[in-house]
Amino acid sequence: MPPATVVPLAPRVDRRPASAPQSWADVVDDRWTVSKVRTALTAHITGFFADSARLVDAMLADDRVNADTRTRVFAVTGLPFRIEPAKTGDQRRAKSIAADLETLWPHIAPQAVLHDLIRWSVLFGFSLASTSWETSARQWVPRLTFWHPQHATWLDYDRTLRVQTMAGESIIAPGAGTWVLHAPDGARPWMEGAVRGLAIQWLARQYAMRDQSRDSEKYGLHILGAVVPQEADKAEKEAFFNDLRRLGSEGLVMLPRDREDRGFDVKYLDPGTPAFESFERLIARCDRSIATRLLGQNNTASADGGSYAKAVALDAIRQDLLESDARSLAQTLYAQVLRPWAQYNYGDADLAPRPVWDATPPADTSSLATTHKTAGEAIASWSTAAAAVGLAVDVEAMAQTYGVPLRRAPTPPAPVAAATVEAPAETLTALPADIDATPPQGVRDALRRGLELHAEGYGGDGLEPATVAWARRLAGGEAISTEKVRAMRAWFARHESSPGEAEARRDDKTSPAWVAWLLWGGDAGKAWASKIMRQVEARDASASAAPAALAVGQTYTDELVARGTASGARAMRATIGAIASAIESADSPEALRASLLSLLGADDPAGLASALSRAQVLASMAGRYDVLDDL
Repeated sequence: MPPATVVPLAPRVDRRPASAPQSWADVVDDRWTVSKVRTALTAHITGFFADSARLVDAMLADDRVNADTRTRVFAVTGLPFRIEPAKTGDQRRAKSIAADLETLWPHIAPQAVLHDLIRWSVLFGFSLASTSWETSARQWVPRLTFWHPQHATWLDYDRTLRVQTMAGESIIAPGAGTWVLHAPDGARPWMEGAVRGLAIQWLARQYAMRDQSRDSEKYGLHILGAVVPQEADKAEKEAFFNDLRRLGSEGLVMLPRDREDRGFDVKYLDPGTPAFESFERLIARCDRSIATRLLGQNNTASADGGSYAKAVALDAIRQDLLESDARSLAQTLYAQVLRPWAQYNYGDADLAPRPVWDATPPADTSSLATTHKTAGEAIASWSTAAAAVGLAVDVEAMAQTYGVPLRRAPTPPAPVAAATVEAPAETLTALPADIDATPPQGVRDALRRGLELHAEGYGGDGLEPATVAWARRLAGGEAISTEKVRAMRAWFARHESSPGEAEARRDDKTSPAWVAWLLWGGDAGKAWASKIMRQVEARDASASAAPAALAVGQTYTDELVARGTASGARAMRATIGAIASAIESADSPEALRASLLSLLGADDPAGLASALSRAQVLASMAGRYDVLDDL
């Protein structure tokens, strides 16, 4: 039998070249090694924050670190928020300042800046924001801008935190109105930053995920062994290997053989049990460490940012951490932003309102309600039992024991007859039929606003009940009388330029002067009263020249008398005040007599009586003198 002839396999030139293989090691960020992390943490401890700040930026790219940090951050800003007025000083003014801040708050502290302040204080130990003041508006308004801590350095020899800016180096001075330093944990807050404890855990997690991916890359697919005949040349082998590389997409490979059944073949190789489970355990341990450090407890956080309901936040984060974050952020903003704002705009830093994020657990509120309900039922039962034997329960003492706040109920006012409230005692004269006596809308709006302020307690002690009664009638659209129109014009003439009142009306929209101005109709009421009086005077002038002249003269005299009375009141204010002070400080009739004689410079009661008589004569002549002087 002739020897077998080896038939060479023909090279296949129609096959596509295989692409270069890639490994997970080629795509994983390997800029941070154990050595580099330790170097950055050592610099962080000594107060040089450039490398450690960039390390935090790299850690935030990790899905677990990012999700747990976002949970911690959004838990605070998602809490119920309110602005509380200052507890000291003028409470009316404090409430007004708090109302101003509610409008400005989104501009002063944008939500994104608050997120950065919390995020970096948790991970880095402290966070920074610059304060820029806008002075073009009616008041100075600050605006916070987050400042990356990689530009900050702590100099231990003079114990200052410095920031490098475009204008040069700046020293951080919290509370000066230029920078905000949010440092919840002590004099060296960077030592409490989570980066110190989590950096190695984060790096181990990155290595484990990389190695797990490479293990999956190597053992996740079946391993094929290629059987190549020794006689095959290089081109044939390369073509066969290319077919195997494309096996995942094509599913077909050619296995050429000669007459002796010798040729190419493929065998499946079983790698045994992979190390996949060990990687899973390492990643899970790192996840627990990250969650415990950031959230205070092991929690499966979601990477979804979204808004966090209060109860969900409380479940995700340990309660003491949440309360501390909310309280420290509020204190930082109050001390370093709002106090300078109140000082610059209102002249008193103590009038600054306080921001509050309410971290009170809902469970506590439910428990408190149950306690109060039980206390009420107990008090009712004991009161019934005690009354049967002639005793009474001390309700106030029991309320203090159960923590139930009590206060005295206000004494109800004495009932007042409707006629007394609704109509003044004087006889009212209706305006002529051809003059519209219905209050315009602007007058009614001012009257209603004045009544609202009066109901809130801003009317002052000197406000007459008749003024309030008339304001209610006119606000309801009732026609005005001739007497009321005349009284309105005279009132505005006396009070429009009165020293102190004009300033109070301009600067404080809750002052008694402003409330009184509104209860008389405000600016619209002043113009309306003058218009009606001109119509009345013109109508009377057309009926009779003499009566018209008399009416005009009377009106003119009334105005001058009102001006003279106001001028006299201003001139006598100091004297009247001194007399009132002498009356209040006297402890006997003899002391009162001596004080008044000393004050007025009279030698005896007869001289005092003469002085008072002269004052009455001069007062009666005030109107005439104004007329002559005006002529």
